[in-house]
Amino acid sequence: MKRIFLYIAITIVGAVVMIFELVGSRIIAPQFGNAIYVWTNIIGVVLASLSLGYYLGGKYADKDPKPKKLSTIILIAALLIALNIIIKEPILDLLGTNLSTIAGSFIAAAILFGPTSFLLGMVTPYTTRLLLNNLKDSGSTVGGIYAVSTFGSIVGTFGAGLILIPLMGSTNILYLLVFLLIVSSLLINPDITKVFIFIPIIFYIYAVDSNVSSKYLLDIDTQYSRILLQEGKDKLTGKDVLALLQDKLGVQSAMFKNSNELVLEYTKYFRLSELFNPDIKNALMIGGAAYSYPKDFIARNSGDITVVEIDPKVTEIAKKYFNLRDNDRMNIVHEDGRVFLNNTKEKYDVIMIDAFTSIVPPYQLGTEEAIKKESEILNKNGVIVINLVAKINSKYFISEYSTYKKVFNNVYVFPVENDNQNIKQNVILVATDSDIPEGNNKYSELLKNRLDINPYSDKIFTDDYSPIEFYASI
Repeated sequence: MKRIFLYIAITIVGAVVMIFELVGSRIIAPQFGNAIYVWTNIIGVVLASLSLGYYLGGKYADKDPKPKKLSTIILIAALLIALNIIIKEPILDLLGTNLSTIAGSFIAAAILFGPTSFLLGMVTPYTTRLLLNNLKDSGSTVGGIYAVSTFGSIVGTFGAGLILIPLMGSTNILYLLVFLLIVSSLLINPDITKVFIFIPIIFYIYAVDSNVSSKYLLDIDTQYSRILLQEGKDKLTGKDVLALLQDKLGVQSAMFKNSNELVLEYTKYFRLSELFNPDIKNALMIGGAAYSYPKDFIARNSGDITVVEIDPKVTEIAKKYFNLRDNDRMNIVHEDGRVFLNNTKEKYDVIMIDAFTSIVPPYQLGTEEAIKKESEILNKNGVIVINLVAKINSKYFISEYSTYKKVFNNVYVFPVENDNQNIKQNVILVATDSDIPEGNNKYSELLKNRLDINPYSDKIFTDDYSPIEFYASI
């Protein structure tokens, strides 16, 4: 066996480790989201498994260092990745149904990523043992192994984040990783017999995976999230609905197939902006998704609206599936909402924020600094309408409310479902320095849901201290 083949194999394995870890977040996200604690569980499980693999791999290599055994370890890792393709959905559904987000994502990571990461961790010490001929050059040998392995990890990191995930999707990437590990195994020990045994298993997994009918009209990965489209019927009207999801815990946006009326009840509360300012000239909405409310705004108002949507692919989907049309009065900007707030020079009559998944909000939009920036770009008597997903008596809601109250004189609370403060639901905040206009019955159905509370917390959110994701998960 040529030493160069071992170096190539360890480079490939280094790339596979990082790609596997990054794609793992996309596998778990539809069930548990992609909040910081989900990433923490994935990274922690992978690191712990790698560490155990390093330790036991070194002991195993000292006993009987043979290329054939290293090749087998890599091949088994490939098999485990292949098995993940058909077990990931049942496991995630089971855990998501019975466990909390934090516990469920940890166990999912342990089952799906732990065993494979353990085997991949064994590769580095085993390769080191095979390459060490004497102590004289041990330092350069070990340094070279870690250098090429880290180089592989760098290539895998950039390759996954910038190319593979947006272009291939999670399942296809897993197939690619299986192929790469088979190649690595053959480089170390070109025993084609094992591969011939392995290939039928892969074909079986592919057949099973292909025959599993997806309940989603569309299931793709973008640079920012996993997007799911689902067809169904509205529970209240029975009308056909097309819904956009970024996780399985809630719908981010929806559209009636044969009607322009808003589907999701909470989106109707954005119309309260018209109550405070009946003649909106310039509106801003952060969070486009399927552009349900921006389309409604254009239909109901004569002013212009700027929609900030971070993901260009989401806009493409909205144009293809949700009847989004180019309009001179709708300016679409693909940018992070906080970045847009920091840089815009425009002034707005109303700002609407709906950049929240069903699990956690982006923390950078809920801090005192972000809210002050929103206040600065509002015209006189301007208003902000924010959609939160929270329990009203939760730390998250009370702290977020208190943060807005620090900047605005009035913060009005509208629970969408009911006034039960113990259930997680869409809660609309209306932040303004103005009082609620009286004598307008047009919005009476929305106004009657106002909850007259004024909670207070000294734990306001700032750029320096913002445990929003943690608070929102409990």
